[in-house]
Amino acid sequence: GPGFALLLTRKPEGIDSLMLRRFHLLPEMVIAFLSGIGWDRLESFVSRASIRYALVGALAVAGLAVGLPPLQTHHVPTVEQYVRDTFEPLPEDAIVVGTGDHHFFGALYLRRALETRPDLTYIDAHLLTHRWYHRRIDRRLEVDYPYQGSSVDTDELFEVLLETDRPLFVTHAFHDSLLDGWPSAPFGTAIRVYPRAHRPPPPRELFRQHLAMLESNHLDPRPVPEGSWAHYVLDDRADRWRALARALERVEARRPAERARELERLFRPESAPSLSSEP
Repeated sequence: GPGFALLLTRKPEGIDSLMLRRFHLLPEMVIAFLSGIGWDRLESFVSRASIRYALVGALAVAGLAVGLPPLQTHHVPTVEQYVRDTFEPLPEDAIVVGTGDHHFFGALYLRRALETRPDLTYIDAHLLTHRWYHRRIDRRLEVDYPYQGSSVDTDELFEVLLETDRPLFVTHAFHDSLLDGWPSAPFGTAIRVYPRAHRPPPPRELFRQHLAMLESNHLDPRPVPEGSWAHYVLDDRADRWRALARALERVEARRPAERARELERLFRPESAPSLSSEP
């Protein structure tokens, strides 16, 4: 596990640290197998059944004591709440372009497990470099976006998708110049992309829209493990309120801007104290 992790080129920070942590499962699987053989042979060393059962029980209790608190802290519903807040409010027949496991599998979970928003089309920008996925999107949207191999021209992609007259969104600015030259505005936890000649709604209208959306908000701000998906999605929601606050400040809407800043601070994630010393 550690040897394989050393081959990865990503820094062990934020979400990428989760990838490295997963590799502890490889040696643990081997250890579990060997431990099972050892416990099976315990009878040869400890003749009394009551002592054997006591040892097994003590091991189970110790495992729960060590593993349950971090498990409960990591298994909070924050990511599912974020997925619902991201996709459910979108207009009919929306197209969403994004990256990240939580967006890709979250959209699938919403459509196939929760059986909602079948009209939604989610496009993973990284998967567009694979022919099978590229062909699937072309068929679903009835578009002809040129296959570009190992790269994706997002400007050209946006042009093609907007020609369908369906509302277009991105989950986040997954590279620095993604929205350069494109009119855009926050929309809940997502960002709406408009045609080049279109002007986004004014900041005050966007603020009222977001306050109305907040009433049906599922996302519950709570301390979460730093570097986790839950930490990441709360930070994403806070960034949308920060963008709204800046837009309101530019038009000198002081009170709405202050409220937007308050909501930014509300959703800005705090690390779970119980995991503060986790490596």
